[in-house]
Amino acid sequence: ILVVNDTPYRLLDFENSSDYDARAVGGRGTFRDPVFVPPVQLVTDALTLAGLAFDVYDVAGPGTSAQAEPRGLPLPAANVGGFLDASGLPYYDAIVWESATQTSIDDGEVRTDLRTYLDAGGNLLVIGTDVVNSLQYLFADPEFAHEYLGAELTAPSDETVATQLAMVGSPGEVFDGDRYSLYGGCPALLKMDRLTITSPVGGLASAALTYTDGDGSDEGRVAGVRAVRPGGGQAVTCGFDVSALPSRMAIRCLLQTVLEEGFGIQVPSPGACSNGVDVPGPGLPLAFDLARPEPTPFVDRTRIAFTLRERGSVSLTVHDLLGRRVATLANGPFDRGAHARTWDGRTDRGTRVAAGVYFVRLVSGEEQATRKLVRLR
Repeated sequence: ILVVNDTPYRLLDFENSSDYDARAVGGRGTFRDPVFVPPVQLVTDALTLAGLAFDVYDVAGPGTSAQAEPRGLPLPAANVGGFLDASGLPYYDAIVWESATQTSIDDGEVRTDLRTYLDAGGNLLVIGTDVVNSLQYLFADPEFAHEYLGAELTAPSDETVATQLAMVGSPGEVFDGDRYSLYGGCPALLKMDRLTITSPVGGLASAALTYTDGDGSDEGRVAGVRAVRPGGGQAVTCGFDVSALPSRMAIRCLLQTVLEEGFGIQVPSPGACSNGVDVPGPGLPLAFDLARPEPTPFVDRTRIAFTLRERGSVSLTVHDLLGRRVATLANGPFDRGAHARTWDGRTDRGTRVAAGVYFVRLVSGEEQATRKLVRLR
């Protein structure tokens, strides 16, 4: 997988932000203690959870050396990498292009090379804010959006009314039966694009995801489009940024479904995603939940995510097969919402535990949950 970081700024890390005030910003709500990260970090965290190997190409941000998108064939003299091999065939099984306003695939030669990549059977996932708007209006290249992404906007500002809503998978499509919550209220009021499906010449485009649970005018509007080229290449385009998904688990499920069900790429550490990826946004009902540790089995570290329906004192501990506590991961007050802790396989004394079966236990008030995890040598 090639991950292209084309977003020059940080966006909200919903999962690790805290102290949500539902009354702020005219009743739309915001966090008093927000955490911001580069959106590409959310993508790479999710791919790591899925056990997938990837390269990161930084167009924007501190990691870049060229300030230019990758080309089909690399340009070593300009420090520009490539995504095609010497014969013009896809070097990567898939490209995940994390983009943003005024930076989305803005080089015409790069779009030409992406045409070659898709026509040769490559797979492209484009996710970010204003991607189709930039292609259709800002860069005046609607052909690429229409023919290769299968998407367009009826107007530059064709956005959702709601900043908190959900989306569901269209029947018979790759996300069939899946449901995701979206949150666009922080740091700015980010609305999501409402896409329109086009008719690519020789290809096929269809709605993969549609909006729901928002304003009435949002209901049933297209949130994601899948386009298939005559040569078998596929592009999935999302009308929202990855940061709109409120947890890395939800992001992993979206990426995993696109890569595995859409692109046919084997995911080494798959998780159950069908009908189970909904992470409610602030102000919506939350369920008490302890997620399956990811990964398990693990060697060096595993991530443990949990959700609280209300603010309260939390105990998150790890126990051996005899029930003895070996590590304390959390012990104190937590706000309602999604949280996560990482365990490096060490006891409270700092020593590594032996390989074997352990249990992580979450207790908050009268609610509790337990999950099994396995450490390998």
